[in-house]
Amino acid sequence: MSAPPRAAVAIFVFNRPETTRAVVSALRAVRPPVLYVVADGPRPGRADDLQRCHDARRVIDTDVDWPCDIRRLTSETNQGVARSPVSGISWVLAQEDRAVFLEDDCVPEPTFFRFCDEILERYRDDTRVSQVCGNNRLIEWKADRQSYHFAYYGSAWGWATWRRAWAWFDPLLTSWEDSELRARIEARIGDPQEYRYFADICTRARRDPYKTWDYEWGFAQIAHDALTVIPSVNLVTNIGFGPGATYTVRRPLPAMPESRPMTFPFRPPPSVARDSEYDHKHFLWALGQPDAASAADFGRRLLLRGRAMEALVLVDATWRTDPGQRDIALIRAEALLALGRPRAAAEVLSRLLALAPGDAAASALLAEIGP
Repeated sequence: MSAPPRAAVAIFVFNRPETTRAVVSALRAVRPPVLYVVADGPRPGRADDLQRCHDARRVIDTDVDWPCDIRRLTSETNQGVARSPVSGISWVLAQEDRAVFLEDDCVPEPTFFRFCDEILERYRDDTRVSQVCGNNRLIEWKADRQSYHFAYYGSAWGWATWRRAWAWFDPLLTSWEDSELRARIEARIGDPQEYRYFADICTRARRDPYKTWDYEWGFAQIAHDALTVIPSVNLVTNIGFGPGATYTVRRPLPAMPESRPMTFPFRPPPSVARDSEYDHKHFLWALGQPDAASAADFGRRLLLRGRAMEALVLVDATWRTDPGQRDIALIRAEALLALGRPRAAAEVLSRLLALAPGDAAASALLAEIGP
């Protein structure tokens, strides 16, 4: 069993008892001594919500079976996907100077908590750092040389922060009206495509508030030129995709990677500075446009885990743009074979060989398929 986290832990629950139970099961591995529970209420006109909200809250009562001070903020009416988290985070950080936050569908690897504790302590007074995230969209990044890196783009899928940083949060994005601040943010982001995407999100959030909260939180951090700590390996898995989800009804591209443990002792990066290469790759993944090398690496990992359909979906767009990308074509062919589509796999390999005659791997795989 891992050591209990030093920072307080908070969980947001709504109407999904099944995923809530999985998150509580993960918490059992570290047995947090204090657990804040933020429970939103049923949506109007949704008859099934009343029972499911009750069942989700009941999971806390039945499954938290270790000595634990449970503190609750419960709403009997629906506050929504923005107001409920914002009020919950503010409530927790009014009582704690730092805390770890988990949605009801974000399952943490046990070392996630030690990772958060060490970062929260190391950078507690460093205003250049505003957040710790457990989700690494790229699965792994520079894990051979350091334990974490700094980025502008984080995630609400398992994260932690300090009271001092949350004080910047403005749900109305009032300062987005400041043209000088917008110019500074544009210079900080650097990449024109990334900035246009960011600016569009901020403009829509300013025009139509309380539809989200995490974009507004991201804005607050970049506006203060503050960085998010991202682990070198993914530490949190989101299991909440599907018809019961509010936003994540469809699995994103890439499919949510499994978590893996962090190794200790820490190996810090050489300086507190943004890793713009990571941020750009993260941005491309978010758009569903991963670079070929990243798509091939992740596709191979999916194949090794028997997730052929997800591997096929992942590499499809890249392959259609450039069927001569060797690794992408081979992964596509192997995924098609695993899915029982040898003729389609043979077509992919034949097309690759037309562009790269003599490719040994493609020739061998095509020979296995036969005429």
